Order: sequence, then structure tokens, then C-alpha cells
Amino acid sequence: MSNKSLKHYTLTLSILLLTFFLVACSTTNERLVASTYEGYPLLSEQDRESSLRLFNIEHRAEVLAEQFEEHYYTVLNDANDQYILESYQSLDDVKSYFTEVMSESVATEITDTYYEETDEGVEIIPTDDYGVIDPEDDMTVQDIDSETAVLSQFTETELTGQLLTRYTMKKALTNDAVSTFEYLFVTGEDIEALTFVQPIIQHLRDGDFEQLSQYVSEDNGLTLVPYLHVDDESLNFDKSTVANFSQDSSTYLFGYTDGRGEPIDVTPETYYEEYIHSDALQEPQNAYINEYRQNGNSLNNIEEAFPNHDAVVEIHNEGSGEYSGMDWRSLHFVLEETENGDYVLIGILSDEWTI
Repeated sequence: MSNKSLKHYTLTLSILLLTFFLVACSTTNERLVASTYEGYPLLSEQDRESSLRLFNIEHRAEVLAEQFEEHYYTVLNDANDQYILESYQSLDDVKSYFTEVMSESVATEITDTYYEETDEGVEIIPTDDYGVIDPEDDMTVQDIDSETAVLSQFTETELTGQLLTRYTMKKALTNDAVSTFEYLFVTGEDIEALTFVQPIIQHLRDGDFEQLSQYVSEDNGLTLVPYLHVDDESLNFDKSTVANFSQDSSTYLFGYTDGRGEPIDVTPETYYEEYIHSDALQEPQNAYINEYRQNGNSLNNIEEAFPNHDAVVEIHNEGSGEYSGMDWRSLHFVLEETENGDYVLIGILSDEWTI
């Protein structure tokens, strides 16, 4: 073979090998792309769905509700005819089991409410049991932030009347957990308004004013009142000011203290600590929707002060037996409906017993 023919043969072979290599790479790349879905490479269809569901808050909430229900009733159903638990030898055993799906504080609260140690063993305490969220029924899941979500379910029975069961879900990479578990006895019909204020309650509990500001009316701002009654001197803040409450060192005259009449001339954060971050916020027992109740001496003039409002949600703590209920507290959330049918927050009116 001549040198010229050899060069031609070598060139042709090189081109064929290069073509084969490029085709092989292209095919492999297509397979790789076809097997890649939203950042999950080389997963089967079933594995992709499972992975995506891990990051779906509704699915995670449903799983947590199922786990909470299972743990709650596993212990209750463990009791024999004498209401003694057979598989749990101490309250610590019960708490340890509960903490698989709930915080230490929730586990302790449920254990201390429904169980006690006796000479015979761990016994169920006869008390009202309003149940837990049923994952098979409709529930509302509200994603609050990267760490928290709120699960709520509205039910109505002859025994309880209207009842809102509410969990706060703390997110975790391994096991999500219920960090608060509470009931609200509801009076009123606008459940959508009550649902709307759930994340507002959570942001207030967390002291997260930046997130709270997202619910404040762009046009009308947020009115804050220490003793329910609104007058011409009541303060109103726009969204941007509310968002900056934690860093705002300015003092504002929010009103005057009951009885002594001293000026409430404080920073927004101090006002929050003294008039909003109360038992009504932390441990509400009742919710009243569009009831316009007047519990104390302060005149409820919401309808006159907010002529364009569309709903009012009051959350109420009844107070303690120690003070014959005179330490009750309420928060009234005044809402307005926008043109697209969504609620916005225009007022938070605190209320407590006054002289």
C-alpha cells in the first residue's frame, strides 16, 4: 500500500471512530437528560415522585397528621377495662413514645392531661377528649416559613359545637414534629376569615414583623389599639413601618394606661410585648367571628371606626380561676376584602379588663 493510500485509510478510519464516539456520547447524554428531573439524576419514575413528595409541604403535613393520630390513639387504645395502660409502665414511657412525633412540651402536656401514675400503673384520667386532626378529612396547611407550617381542621358536632383543631408543625430534615397542639371553640360563620388569621397569629407568636407586614393592607395600613376602643388619636402604621418594628427605636404614643392614665409612649416592640404578646395570643380558648363582643368597659366601636371592614376575628383567653377570670385577654383582628376577594389586615385591637 502506498503512503498516499495509507494516509487516506488512516484518515477515513479516524473519521469513522470519531463519528461513532460522538454518536455514543450523544445517546448517553440523551439518556442522562431523560433520566434527570428537577435536580434528581438517574431516578426511576417512582423514585422521582417519592423524592419530590418529600419537599411537598402538603404531603409532609399529611404524613405528620397521620403519625400524630396513630401515636395519640395507640396509647389510648392500649388501656384495659380498668383504664390501665398495658404496654407503658410509667408516664416517662408515654412521653418518650409521643416525642417521636411531637415536641417535649406537647408530649408533656398531653401526658399530664390524660394520664396519671397510680399503684396499678398508668391510668387514663377521665376528661373531655376532642380528638385530633383527621388526615382523611379536609384540613388546611399554611406554609409559614422555612421552619414552620400551620395545620388546622374545622369540625362541628353536637358535643363540641364548632371546633378548630390546630397544630404548629416544626420542619426538620429527618422528622417533622408538632410543636403546639390546641383547640379553639368557634362562634361565627366566616371560617375563611378565621383561617386567614392563623399565619398572622403564628407570626405574632414568633415576633416576626417582617412576615406579619405581608398581610397588612397596602392602602389602609395597620391600626394598633391597647384597649379596643378606636379614636382619632389611635395610631396607624404602613406596611414598611410594620416590617421594621423590631429595629424601630422610635417611641409612639399608643394611648394611656387604664386607671392611672399614664402615657403609653413606647417603641413598637415594647408595645407588642405588653399589649399583644398576651395569653390571648399564646393560649386562646375561643374564637369569635363577626360577633363584636364587649367584654369589659372599653366601648367596641369597630363598625364605626372601620366602616369598610369585612370581618373581625377575636381570639380570647378566658382568664384564670385564681383571679376569677378577671385576667381575661382578647385580640381583635380587623380584616378588609380586596378587589380580588382576598383578606388583608387593617387592625389589631387588644382588649383586657379595665377599671
